[in-house]
Amino acid sequence: MWPDMDVAFSKLMNPRMRVGITVLQTLLTQLHGPPVPPKEVRDQLREMFGETRISKQSITNAARRLYELHLLERPQEGGYSVRYGYLIAILVGAMMDLVKRVESLEDEIESLRRPRQP
Repeated sequence: MWPDMDVAFSKLMNPRMRVGITVLQTLLTQLHGPPVPPKEVRDQLREMFGETRISKQSITNAARRLYELHLLERPQEGGYSVRYGYLIAILVGAMMDLVKRVESLEDEIESLRRPRQP
């Protein structure tokens, strides 16, 4: 049975879990997508956008920027490979930040709802 996701996420939010999050991120870095040749990427983009031409240079530039952000790899066998683990780690971090912001906003709303003392 899956553990309660709310409980798991609240435990991740605990400041004492900083090392646990680092362990999780380290393990996630192992996850990579299969290499996809640039021609296949270009063909898929043509299917998505129809007649709109996307140049090889545009794809190369976009891939280079994604590589600089550590979201893609360029395997030795060629093509592009998504770094799923890094992407998941970014999303988990963003979720944790959003939860903190929501909790802060909920506290602020609650304080505004309380009747003011004269």
